[in-house]
Amino acid sequence: LVVVCGCCGKDVAELMFINNDKLEIEFDGVRLDRKDFDMFPNRKCARIMKQFPKHMTDQRGHAYLAMRFTPGTPQQAKVRISHLITL
Repeated sequence: LVVVCGCCGKDVAELMFINNDKLEIEFDGVRLDRKDFDMFPNRKCARIMKQFPKHMTDQRGHAYLAMRFTPGTPQQAKVRISHLITL
């Protein structure tokens, strides 16, 4: 399970993470498909993975979560993270 929560507000997940086509999210080097995201456990947070991939290895000792804007995204675009939850 991987959940990312946005700041600042109680209704930010959909705009900031789920429907933000300017934001790319990768987990352990694999780009995640936005269609698999949902709001969980509330409208502040987006569940970006329901479980860790079966093929995942910890060769490097860690799994990495990357978030980046696509080229050409305006500089004023912001994603503000308040919490990252992994289980």
